[in-house]
Amino acid sequence: MKKKKSCKHKKRFISHIIEYLHMDMLDFKKCREEGKCYESIIYRWVIKLYEKDVTPKRAIQIICRARIFILTRNSIYLASLRNTIR
Repeated sequence: MKKKKSCKHKKRFISHIIEYLHMDMLDFKKCREEGKCYESIIYRWVIKLYEKDVTPKRAIQIICRARIFILTRNSIYLASLRNTIR
């Protein structure tokens, strides 16, 4: 019984975060199963935060910060590559 409740809670946790990120759950699942990078990363983050018993609200804050960090880091890195190529 505990396992079933835990699974239901986990699904609710994941769907709450995915909806907050304005992603369609079916598309998210499909892309994750296809091994697409973005969805796989988000899923791993969500699962790690769930296992650490982080609240959904706090998990959203952490994921949003991490996404911003990765996006800015990648754009800075790509910009520096463009500058060295020129």
